[in-house]
Amino acid sequence: MFKFPPPATNYFEHTNAGLTGHTKLVQSLRGFACRFTILLFAYRQHELVAATMADRRAAMSADEYGMYWFLEHTLSQSIALNIRALCDHSAYSLGAKSIADGLNDPAARAGLCDYLDRYGEGRHMKDSVERKRYLDYTAKYMELLASTAKADGTSDDLVVKVSIVRRWASKAIAHLTLDDYQVDSVDLHHVFLAIAILATAIECVMGDAACQSDLNSCEQQATRAGAALFDPPPASPSRYIETIRFALPDWVRSGEEFPFVNVG
Repeated sequence: MFKFPPPATNYFEHTNAGLTGHTKLVQSLRGFACRFTILLFAYRQHELVAATMADRRAAMSADEYGMYWFLEHTLSQSIALNIRALCDHSAYSLGAKSIADGLNDPAARAGLCDYLDRYGEGRHMKDSVERKRYLDYTAKYMELLASTAKADGTSDDLVVKVSIVRRWASKAIAHLTLDDYQVDSVDLHHVFLAIAILATAIECVMGDAACQSDLNSCEQQATRAGAALFDPPPASPSRYIETIRFALPDWVRSGEEFPFVNVG
């Protein structure tokens, strides 16, 4: 048998958290916004790495290309796993399923609104009518993020895209399989945008109660951090959060579908 010392971490001290009602809803919304900042950072680095590989491939040595390939590989896997966590269809997690269930539960939603009305920090939405619109919008699309595509072809396109990424995370990343499972970069981009829009909607409603780091500032930091890796840095991608913030009020009021091709 392996001659390792005893585990430094006590396995039995780690227990599952049991949350219900508005407490679970608040923590789910907060978790979604906070985890999105990690996804946002990883996605921005992935864009910069991919742009560098495309622009400089011919001039790269084998060692340099290998380093960039590893960065792209690692970042794409991080993106997929973070999307998998955010779009979790398990009611026991704090992902999209728990948010959709909580927002569709009148008691849990009322508790959330009461919590926000009593919350002393800034940036959260105080208008109850506008807040209802944003929460209804969020609930609608969280249900889609938590759904699984049906074989009969009746599923919403967003459901199919999320299901593809979720299966990619399971088949190609979280488990060793013989399945050659890949995701088109366009589908991955659309799922990222859907999550970015919902994280921004949550931030609009909850402000500091969701995530104390402003999402636009997080994106700018990610861009600066990524550019510091490259000399010269590639062209900076579009500003997602700034664009979403500008258009989101109209999308919420009109109930329009995600305008995938118009964002980015």
